[in-house]
Order: sequence, then C-alpha cells, then structure tokens
Amino acid sequence: MYITQNLPIIAAGVATSILVAYLYVFLLKMFPRPMVHFMIFLSMAVIAVLFFIGLFLGNFGLMVSMGLTFIIYSLLICCLRKKIDTGIALIKIATQFISEKMLVFTTPIVKLILTFLIGSFFAYSLSAIAAIMQKKNDNG
Repeated sequence: MYITQNLPIIAAGVATSILVAYLYVFLLKMFPRPMVHFMIFLSMAVIAVLFFIGLFLGNFGLMVSMGLTFIIYSLLICCLRKKIDTGIALIKIATQFISEKMLVFTTPIVKLILTFLIGSFFAYSLSAIAAIMQKKNDNG
C-alpha cells in the first residue's frame, strides 16, 4: 500500500539519483583535478566549520576532535600529494571507462530486481512448504 501510494516519489528519487550520478561522472571526466581538489577543500571546510561550531558553543569535545582531525587531515594531504596526483590519473581512466559503458549505472537496479525476485521465490517456496506441512499435520 505504501509503495503504490508513493510510487511517483520513489521513481523520481531513483531517476534523480541516476541523473546526479551521470552529472558527477561527466564533471569528473571533464574536470578531474578541480573536482578532486574541490572535494578535498569541501571536506576540510566542513571539518573547520564543525571546529568553529564547537568553539562558539563551548563544546570542548567537538572543538578538540575536529581540530585534531583538521590538523591530521591537512598533514596527510600535504604528505600524499603524489598519491593524489596518481589518484587523479586513475579517475581520468575510470571515468573514461564509465562514460563509454553507461550501463554500469544500471547494475544496482538490476541487482535489486533480481534479489527481490529470488527472495520472493524463496518466500513463496517456504510458505508452500509450511502449508503442506500444516495440511499433513491437520490430516494426522
């Protein structure tokens, strides 16, 4: 009942997630270096904002944990610059593959459908076995 009432919303959510995935792969393919650096900057900004929230609210635990996380993260970024460049090169290759094989995005949906079908088969089989056993017990 719930699924049938909200089917348009569920379908719109699935379609939106697929479109966002296509957009993300397109942006990664066109601008791999800026996208990676933006993601690093964005994650560091979120950690810094959490640090300042802890500072202004007087939440010592949040402030210290986010401050230490920011420092360790910054040091790791500085130390792993060469690995980040290697990762960017790998992202270029991966996005080229994915953009050539766009059906890769449908894999989770197909897996979900097949899992549902196989699960339904086993649930039906189990209920049929239980019904047969119940009938045998009733007949004595």
